[in-house]
Amino acid sequence: MAMSPSLTEKIKTAVPYQAKSSELNKEEMTNIAEILDRIQKDTEALKQEQGVIKKAIKTSQKQTQQAIKTSEREVKKAVETSQQENNKQFEVLNATIVSQHAKTRKDIDEFDTWLAENQQKQNATMFSWLAAALFQRKNR
Repeated sequence: MAMSPSLTEKIKTAVPYQAKSSELNKEEMTNIAEILDRIQKDTEALKQEQGVIKKAIKTSQKQTQQAIKTSEREVKKAVETSQQENNKQFEVLNATIVSQHAKTRKDIDEFDTWLAENQQKQNATMFSWLAAALFQRKNR
């Protein structure tokens, strides 16, 4: 197994201080190289997982933002629909009020006419009684 120069440096710094000699035997070097290689592979795997997680987070954020936009559109549409329905109900209510007002106005006008006619009849009747009373008084 060929070792890179940086790996050799790592091995030299990783050697325990209790080593009996300044040179490590081939088996120890291989074990250390394997450990460092596993550490390097695990680090790379973690970096890849981190990239996958970051990508998943970005995707989730985009989906959340899209869901929020969709919800906002749906709420806006529901509010507009509700406002339109309220406007229709208001127009119907307003038309009913206008119609009722016109009917009431007509009833008041008819009553005023009847009252005026009745007042005239009553005045005419009272005038004829008064005239009759005066006539009778004159004849006495």
